[in-house]
Formats: sequence, C-alpha cells, structure tokens
Amino acid sequence: KGVMLTHANLLANIRSIGEGIGIKPDDVAVSWLPLYHDMGLIGAWLVPLYFGVPLVVLSPLAFLSRPERWLWAIHHHSGTISPAPNFAYELCVRKIVDRDIEGLNLSSWRAALNGAEPVNPQTIERFVTRFAPYGLRSEIVLPVYGLAEASLGIAAPPLGSGLKVDRIARDPFEREGRAVAVAASAAPANDEAGVLEFASVGLLLPGTEVRLVDAEGRDVGERREGRLWFRSASGTQGYYRNPEATRAILCGDGWIDSGDLAYRAEGNLYITGRAKDIIIKGGRNIYPHEVEEITGRVNGVRMGCVVAFGLADEKSGTERLIVAAELRNSSARDRVAADITEQVAAVIGMPPDSVELLPPHSIPKTSSGKLRRSETKRLYLEHRLGKRFLPIWLQVAKLSAASAGPGLARMAGKGLRQAAEILYGVYALTVFGIVFPSIWAVVCIMPKRAAPQITRAGLRFMLALAGIRIRVENGALLNEFPSSGPWIIAANHTSYLDIFVMSAYLPAGARFVGKGEIRSMPLIRTFAKRLGHFAFDRSDPQARLEQAREIDAAVLDGSSVVIYPEGTFTPAPGVRPFQLGAFKAAVDTNRPICPAVVRGAREILRDRTILPRFGRITITFGPLILSQGKGWPEMVRLRDATRAVFAKNSGEPLL
Repeated sequence: KGVMLTHANLLANIRSIGEGIGIKPDDVAVSWLPLYHDMGLIGAWLVPLYFGVPLVVLSPLAFLSRPERWLWAIHHHSGTISPAPNFAYELCVRKIVDRDIEGLNLSSWRAALNGAEPVNPQTIERFVTRFAPYGLRSEIVLPVYGLAEASLGIAAPPLGSGLKVDRIARDPFEREGRAVAVAASAAPANDEAGVLEFASVGLLLPGTEVRLVDAEGRDVGERREGRLWFRSASGTQGYYRNPEATRAILCGDGWIDSGDLAYRAEGNLYITGRAKDIIIKGGRNIYPHEVEEITGRVNGVRMGCVVAFGLADEKSGTERLIVAAELRNSSARDRVAADITEQVAAVIGMPPDSVELLPPHSIPKTSSGKLRRSETKRLYLEHRLGKRFLPIWLQVAKLSAASAGPGLARMAGKGLRQAAEILYGVYALTVFGIVFPSIWAVVCIMPKRAAPQITRAGLRFMLALAGIRIRVENGALLNEFPSSGPWIIAANHTSYLDIFVMSAYLPAGARFVGKGEIRSMPLIRTFAKRLGHFAFDRSDPQARLEQAREIDAAVLDGSSVVIYPEGTFTPAPGVRPFQLGAFKAAVDTNRPICPAVVRGAREILRDRTILPRFGRITITFGPLILSQGKGWPEMVRLRDATRAVFAKNSGEPLL
C-alpha cells in the first residue's frame, strides 16, 4: 500500500525527530540505508539535509558484504548519529572479526538508533558487549519506533538513556494481555519459558499523541496491551488509490490505527507486535517475532530468514503454528527440524504444528528486507513456498528481453524530445535574430513619439512568432493607467526575456531604469535613447543620488518608471534581496508601487543558456501598494510588501 504524505507531514516529522534526538550543528550522520526505505530516505537523508549537518553515505551492498565498513565510516568521519534496523546490529556481531577492526574507535557515536523492525534486546546487549572495547558506550544504542503512516518517527528514548528492558510474566500476558513485571531475582535471565522481554522505545516525539485501545476503541490502562493509535501533524492522509484500506486505519478525530500492539509502563512505550500477525493458539497470543528469533538461533538455520504464522484449524477450533525456515544447506534436515521443535516448545511452552525447511532465498521480503508474513502464508497455502526459481542467468535473460522494447522506446523518445528542443531553440533564436533588428530599424526611422507603440506591437509579434504564449493576470488594473497618475512599476528579474515581455505588455511610455552598461551596446543603446529609458551607473554613490533625483523628476513630470529592484538574475529560482531605489522614489513622490511579476521566463531562457525552450509566460500586475508615510521605515515597509507579492505571484521562494 502506498502511504500518501504531504510536504507538511514530512517537515513536521523531521522537526520532531530533530528535537527528539537533539540534533546539534556539529553532528555528522552516517548511513548505508537504501533511499527507497523510509528510515533511509527520511531519517538518514532528509533529516540531516533539513538541519544542515553532513551525511556520509555508503551503498547498502557495501555494508552487507563487509559490515565493518559501516563502523569504519563512523570512525573516519567522527560520525555521531547513525540509524539501522535490528538485523544490522546482529550482522555486525556475527560477521565482523577482530582482525578487520584493529584500531577502530567508536567513541564519537552518540546515537545508534535501532528501528524499522522489531527490536531484540539480546541483539543490543550482544552488540554493546562486542564493541565496547572499541569505544562504544552502552547508553547510546537506542530502540526507536515509527511507521510510514506517521511519515517516520513516533517515539524515541532520551539520548544517553540506553537500553531499558521490561521483563514480564509470559502466561498472563499471552492469555490476558497483562504485562506483569517480573523481578530479576524471581525469574533468572535464563528462564525463557516463563518470561518475555520487550525493549522500551522511550517517549513520544514532540507533537505526537498515542492511545492504546481495546477492540471496542476504549483506552486500556497501565501495563495492559492495546492497539496503538496515534495522532500528529505528520500522520498520513491515507493509502494511495485504496479507499477501503484508508477507511480501516482512520479512526476519527485525527486518530490513525498503526496496526501495532503495545503497552505502557512507568511512562515508557513497549511495542509487542503487529496485530494482524498475532497467532492465537489455545487461548494464548503467540508473537511470531519471538518464535522467529528462537528458530533463528538453531544451528543450520539462516538468521533473519524465518517466518512464523498461524492457520485456522476447524478440527481443533484454534490456530495451528507453522514455522518456515531457510536452511544454510540441505544436510541434516531431520536434525534441524527436531531442534526447532524442541527449542520453540522449551521457550513458549508448545511445539510448532509444522516446520517447513526451505532452500535459501525462499522467504519473501519487502524491498527494505522486512519479512512478508502474509505473502509467506499465501505461498504456503498454494503449495508454492520454497519452489525453486529459475537460474539467475535465465532470470536476467528474460528480464533483459522483456525490458529491451520499453527501454529502446524510452531512449528513442528521449532522443526525439532532445532533438525537438534543439530545433525549437534554433527556430526561436532565428526569429529573435530577424525580428528584433527589424523593429530597431523601424524605430530608428520613424518619429520619436511613435517609437513606444511600434516597439510594443513589434515585440508582441516577435514573441507570438516564436511560439511563446503570454497570459496577463489582473490586466484590468492597467485600465486605470494613466488616469490614476504615474506609477513606480517594480518588476521581477528572472531572464533576458523579461525586458521584452515588459516592453510588450506595459503601457506605452513607461520608462525603464537600466544599467549604465547598455550605453556600450549599440542596438540596445539606440532603443533606450529613442524610448527615453534611463541608463545609470550604480557604482558611484554620488552619481546614484543624482540619478534618484532624475527618477523623482520624471515621475513628478507624469512618467511611470519601471525598476528592477533585484538588480540582476541567476539560473536558480528565488526572489533576490531588493535595492531600495524604487521605494525611495515612491516615498519621495508619494506615488503607488505597482508590482509586475513575470512567471515562466526563467524556464524558457535560463541564465547561461543560449537556446530558448518552449513554454508559456504569465504576467501578473498589482495589487497597487500605496505610499502612506515618509522616511526610512516607509521605504522598508514598501520593500517588504512588494517582495511578498513577488514571492506569491512568481511561485519562487524569498532568498
């Protein structure tokens, strides 16, 4: 199911994660998690990006083939934050040998977050014991809890608190859902049959609420197992194109059913399993991840490649416990099956009804490596679990043959698009190269008073011939011009096309304020002179004062003035900081500011490019911003109000 998340959902969760784990400016994140995994994309990629801390990235295959590479990356880059699923910590314990980590120093690590799958307290204890001689501090390994429906995170322990394990009596919990604490003295650690252990996932992240409810939606009490509902600004809107599944998780008033079971104790949250995966046998709740952990420890079984599930049994009126496990090799099948039966029975008090031993790579998993219990159950019922796949070379051959056609089509389509873009760019550039000099020639020979109208009509024709469609929004505002008197027109600057578009659609007679460099451009210089535009040198402070007086005089004489307060433009989108000349003129002459915002020109002819691209442009005029006072504060107010209009009408951020 595709979880639908808005940018607001993600940002809310990212902020709460940062606050919850206390991200600092000098932190360094390290990750090998794939970016198609929510912990990898959001937790290990977007969180560091948002808070501006460095991220060291490894390929997932680099870690899986040599787990010590993850730890060495933390050592070499002084990594402080690094998340991973439980299996990664177990893999480090089982696969890394001493000779591969001589000189390793993990003392910089301050947050080793363990999440994305059920957390095994024994795994954390083994990891801490194994790497304590290399500077790893026990208090930094922290179980966390979250799910994609909450964007990512819901709960995490306070930094430095370390692992907190709750040891509870098995029988009342499996039969009644009561988490009865067991003192260490009353139940030794090796008494697995009578005790369950759960790792605390700590406290709720800021802005997150959680309820634990029974089947009727009523809140359960302290140390009672219930279904976990949550509510936060990061909660999903539902599942993509799946209204039935969406209705199943939305519980009203903003609450979302996580599908997980949990209990609270002394302020800590303990996740006990997935509600849909619980196996109910003989009136007891059997937790599949516990059975899978027990089975995975049997010699000959592939750790992390075991699935336990229940099947309804009409004869007995309860569920049968099925264990499917991958073997390291096909020898000693009978011994392994017997050992699994014995170990499971010794711990949970009942043996599995059936043990299915499978070749490697038989258990289906998600793209992020999680066990797919429902799919395993389906394959088992269809008698297809463990069926041999085609040889790898044949799979690759079939995949290549199937994808060759679409791949070639995509390549051909991409080539055609690129060719079309180049052809259009050459065509548009040719139009500009022919029509613009023609307009210039006509302007030079016609009477000066006719130059504005000729330029306006010629530029509209040029843009239309080039296939650039122009849409004017709030154009009715121009009907008030010039009866309402001259305006200070503040225009945004995104591309060389801006001057053409503004000259084509602004009322004739508006005078542009340009850089002094246009005096050295013969073609542009003639236009500026014939149309009465200004060309000012901005580098001389004394000259700038004189230029400001010239602009004021022109406005008081009845001329509207067009000023680009950003001064210049770049390839990157965004409204640049403003110079104050336009707003000083508005205050000095008591005339309104008219924002004129061009949208789309940057995409057609981006800075540092030569060939235009096909596109459309929107010009939005207004609203008028009236001058209401004098002096510096009024100039600043006009500036800020105009920048806000630029950002809104251009769709670009304020820089």
